[in-house]
Amino acid sequence: MVRELRPQEGDTVLELAAEVGETGFEAAASIGEAGRLITSDLSPAMLKAARRRGGELGVTNVDYRIMDAERIALDDDSVDGVLCRFGYI
Repeated sequence: MVRELRPQEGDTVLELAAEVGETGFEAAASIGEAGRLITSDLSPAMLKAARRRGGELGVTNVDYRIMDAERIALDDDSVDGVLCRFGYI
């Protein structure tokens, strides 16, 4: 999924329904410190787990947000790519 997205250095990537964030954290490595990963989930518990996992992995270019994937609280054209691995299971 991340390979197909082809995130570039400096991109902003949104991960919807991230659960513990593994897919987005993979993209975070490609976008580098100049980029930004927005890891989102509707569940505060899942976001807490993602924050903990991101800390364990040393991921620093990430914003964690409680967000409904059906009502994305971001400005139009504010991201370069979107990942959603678990949102529609």
